[in-house]
Amino acid sequence: MNDESLSEMGSDRHLLTLGREVLISEGRALIKLSDELEGNGFVDVVRLILACKGHVVILGVGKSGHVGKKIAASLASTGTPSFFIHPSEAKHGDLGMITAHDLAVLISYSGRSEEVLSLLPYLHDLGVNTVALTNFSNSELACKTNAHVALKVDREACPYNLAPTVSSSATLGVGDAIAMVLMKIKRFTKEEFSRNHPAGNLGKVLTVKVRDVMVRGDKVPALPPDTLFLDAVSYMANKRLGFVVVVDTFSRPLGVFTDGDMARVFKGNDSVAGLKISDVMEVNLRCVHEGELIADCIGIDVSAILVVDHKGKLLGVSHKHDLVASIAL
Repeated sequence: MNDESLSEMGSDRHLLTLGREVLISEGRALIKLSDELEGNGFVDVVRLILACKGHVVILGVGKSGHVGKKIAASLASTGTPSFFIHPSEAKHGDLGMITAHDLAVLISYSGRSEEVLSLLPYLHDLGVNTVALTNFSNSELACKTNAHVALKVDREACPYNLAPTVSSSATLGVGDAIAMVLMKIKRFTKEEFSRNHPAGNLGKVLTVKVRDVMVRGDKVPALPPDTLFLDAVSYMANKRLGFVVVVDTFSRPLGVFTDGDMARVFKGNDSVAGLKISDVMEVNLRCVHEGELIADCIGIDVSAILVVDHKGKLLGVSHKHDLVASIAL
């Protein structure tokens, strides 16, 4: 990039302003769409999809096709079987993938896309219900489908009002809204969601359990309540977890002392020589079972996570930071 081009770019502030204008335009369109959701066909489309006994087939070309692929993926992963077909491929054999039990979602901003409109006679012959996502409620596509959602986008973020920007975000937003409503109405569970996402970081969030990462055995920093405070501090330093658990003779947790508590103890006592760990331990315990998902434990408001069995016996421990790190996205 030459100096003249760099000069034309302007200051960092100018670049940020231009970027914010795009995001604000898209955000305003989504809010407007939300305010006008009643009466724009959203409910009709959701009810048709809920009644569908087969797959939801998404069709669209260009940017609408790219957005359609994302909508199909979101539906499929959240309990509504779905797949995407490119309209051109549909007319070259892929129509055979569609059955009378399916429902077709046709995406076209203008509602005049010839590739999409030309599929309607074939879909109707198959007995397939059709819905449209389009900007214009009086468009040919909207009029020829069983139901439609009108996006009502006033203007693209493109300075020439040409490149699909606001309209793409609005279409994707409607798709997400449909998918999430269906997910909730169908009471699609976290366990079902995890079965659709066995791999990657998301799979870890949904499947990794406390037992998979907890510290156990000799590495557990457990001490009896009569342990001297200074001995407990030395023991805690050797264990390197940042806390010790005070347990009774049956290994049931009585309290916790963390390295963050030391300042409080030294500040509040003229001498710590005779203190026992039970004198200064915190009794705000958070115990979990080893079969619990880590994702359900990371909101716990204490740093020391204690893992116990059904009788309350200490099986292992974990620092909250370690739990978060184990499923970090």
